Amino acid sequence: MRLRKQLYRGTGLDPLLYIMCCFLVLCLETLAIGGAVCIVCLILHISSPLFSVVKAAYRKHIYQRLFESDLRLEEMRRILSEQKRHKERLEWHRFRPMSGESQLAKELFDMINSTMNPGNCTSAKYLLCEWSKDASWGLGSVIHQFIPCLSAAVATRRVLHINAVTFLPNSWGTYLLPPSDTCDDHPLIDIQDWKMVKTPEKSVANTLRLTLPNKGLDGPKDIFHPFRIPAKFANIVGNHQVPELWMVGQYVRYLVQPTNKLKKYISDTVTNIGFKTPIVGLHIRRGDKVFGTLKEADIIPLSKYIAEIDKHFEVLKIPTKTKKRVFLATDDTNVFNEASITYKQYTFIQLESDKTNRSNFMETLTDMFLLAETDYFIGTFSSNLGRLVHELRQQRYIDGSCMTSSLDDATYSYISCCYLGSIVETKPLKCNEAIDKQKETSYSIL
Repeated sequence: MRLRKQLYRGTGLDPLLYIMCCFLVLCLETLAIGGAVCIVCLILHISSPLFSVVKAAYRKHIYQRLFESDLRLEEMRRILSEQKRHKERLEWHRFRPMSGESQLAKELFDMINSTMNPGNCTSAKYLLCEWSKDASWGLGSVIHQFIPCLSAAVATRRVLHINAVTFLPNSWGTYLLPPSDTCDDHPLIDIQDWKMVKTPEKSVANTLRLTLPNKGLDGPKDIFHPFRIPAKFANIVGNHQVPELWMVGQYVRYLVQPTNKLKKYISDTVTNIGFKTPIVGLHIRRGDKVFGTLKEADIIPLSKYIAEIDKHFEVLKIPTKTKKRVFLATDDTNVFNEASITYKQYTFIQLESDKTNRSNFMETLTDMFLLAETDYFIGTFSSNLGRLVHELRQQRYIDGSCMTSSLDDATYSYISCCYLGSIVETKPLKCNEAIDKQKETSYSIL
């Protein structure tokens, strides 16, 4: 500023030269890139043929800087918007510990949760599992297809996205919490097919996509090839008689969490049908499971189920005058009528709905959760829903191995999602002691 004043006072400079000198001093004072370019332009003079080249380069530089600035600003706005939405969100995956539960359960939950909810959704990688079939598959089968997806996502450090629009009338998030609380609606880019990638664990692709259902093993790249989990989790053998059941149960514990909408529906159902303890859960499959071209199992007479109910209530030593309830879930209305008329020593209750209509997901999920909430569950392990209920019940007890009775496959067969690192020797279950111990320490899963 002082130099410009000296130039102005009595120098007698030509006005144009004076203006140019002032402009030159201003550029030197600011040390800006634009000022430096102006100096070059003045040196070259406007008539110089190089001026247009310099001018174009300068304009490109400025536009690029502005574009990058806009991108950063837009990203900041998006992140702030996500943070605000997540703070306002009321539904989150939560770990509710049981008294005396192994610390390994919390550690496994935290491992899954941290993978599904990274600090930055933009830099995170994703696994997209898409269901390609319609509702001809049962709900238990579908959920059992998605559980290995969660295991694979954790093993490859990817956020799991679930797309089941061809199966569910609404999104997965209408009924169950989406796997990620923070990145469930983040846009997916650079999508590559899982089976086309040589090593999924090392892939740098933003998104790997797997199309379900998957019916068989296809080598190490297959989603159903069991991923080895950290060795420390094998120590659960000291707390649980069936370690594989515990492991699958923990993945189910995370993935199958009801939304507030479903919780409200279940709560209303509990009130309306009189769901109270002591109560036994009974799941009886008829329909295409035991009849027709899709037959997968033999029909089991109702009397065998009742015999199991009798044995359980004898173990519980329920007083004679106490009402003994049985929550019955079945796809055959005749079964409920037969049970109510023939076995009057029990009070049978049910959620009335068309169980043959596989699009009634709200009702089917309610059946599933209420079966898991009963004091004891009787079903069949040949049924995906039966196994899923058994897996859900592992979060009700420290060891729920003996809190379910299967009338066909005596041994629980776990899905191949969770490899403990070694073959655990199968031992006979000590159920009489376990039932007495666990019945006093049950927890609600809702």
